[in-house]
Amino acid sequence: MVILPLTKKFNYLLLFVALLSCGLYGQTSRKTIDKSFAAKPNVSFKQSRGPLTVLPSTDGKIRLLTEMSVDADDKEEADLFLTKLASDIKESSTQIDLEVGFAAIRSWNQTNNRTRVIFKDGTKVKNVRNFKLTTRLYLPKTELLRLRTRFEDIDLHEDLQLGDLELELHNATVRGGNVSGDLMLELRFGKLKLGNVGGRVSGNLHNVKVGLGKVGDVNLVSRFTQVEMGAAKSLDLDSHNDRYEIESIGGELDITDRFGTFIIGATEDGKVNSHNGTFEIESGGKYSFNSRFANVEFDQLQELDLRDNHNCDYEIKELHEVEGSGRFTTLEVDKLTGAAELDFHNGKLYVDELGAKFSGIEVEGSFFEVRTSPPGSAAYRVFADLDFGTVNVPEDLIVVKSHKEHSKIEMEYKSANGSDAAPAIRVKGGNGKLKIN
Repeated sequence: MVILPLTKKFNYLLLFVALLSCGLYGQTSRKTIDKSFAAKPNVSFKQSRGPLTVLPSTDGKIRLLTEMSVDADDKEEADLFLTKLASDIKESSTQIDLEVGFAAIRSWNQTNNRTRVIFKDGTKVKNVRNFKLTTRLYLPKTELLRLRTRFEDIDLHEDLQLGDLELELHNATVRGGNVSGDLMLELRFGKLKLGNVGGRVSGNLHNVKVGLGKVGDVNLVSRFTQVEMGAAKSLDLDSHNDRYEIESIGGELDITDRFGTFIIGATEDGKVNSHNGTFEIESGGKYSFNSRFANVEFDQLQELDLRDNHNCDYEIKELHEVEGSGRFTTLEVDKLTGAAELDFHNGKLYVDELGAKFSGIEVEGSFFEVRTSPPGSAAYRVFADLDFGTVNVPEDLIVVKSHKEHSKIEMEYKSANGSDAAPAIRVKGGNGKLKIN
């Protein structure tokens, strides 16, 4: 038996590995698609498993440049695979539809980087590996650009002149600049970062992170999504488990929400139907809330309309008027400048300060509590009609009526300068509490 020296054994091992590597990875096939077309106002592009870069055209034409490569044990197998991956192009006088790579494929199965493909014509290719595809699309000014892709990145050059933009994406990341027209979205599991949108933003979002600049009207259905945007013209949302941060809303706001968080700047009128939502809003006009287990904060609000609220907490720094109903709901107001009219059951109304021109408070219900603090010089009256209730008022109030019989309390007071026309604080019902500081 011949025993080889250790160095020779090592050299033979390196040679074996090199030959093996050549057999496994050396059979590479490449293909380039480079085509140009006359400019069209509407452009549609579809691609999977490859990044896309969209750039401004320098010659006024549409240009498609795609590069592909693939490895295989057999060079003929790799060449066959790329030969079948032809682009599909359809043109009319106003539109061009481009589909790259996968238009001819019936099925694609990949296991441990080895891929088996069946084409629509029945051709089968197996054991190809390391497939790579990249595309650059050069565009002149467009009225509509429609992009559809899966599992890859899209870069839209900031100098593109885009009218309407339509994105149908799955597990994709998109980066780009401004859109002068409408933005239409069908996005799942990805990221979108654009600049300003001159028109409407609409569509469906699922598990997406979105960043936009200033936008027009917004109409979205979203699930498990994070959205940041600048000033919006109006907002209409059907939202579940989302987080929205919006600089301001110039028109109406309409939100149907479950388990969401909303941080919004200055707004006008709003309508909210929420379940377990959290809202932090800088200011608003007239808002209507129909909510369950919601937490709501306003810095300033003109009118609040509570419709059948359950287990909600409201904190408002300055509020002009509030009316409506609630169960197990708390409304805390730093300053009330107008009036409050509420039907509360197991609810609380806390007003730290009544403005000099407040026009009255009226609460009726059961197991409720009202606490407030009129200015020392304010002219006002107090009326209490309670069963099993308590009334605490300042000692300097004038007693107009005092009747207590068993569980029944009927009380009437007025301030020193209170007249029959002075605003009134009224409570009525069962197990109510009134405290005036």
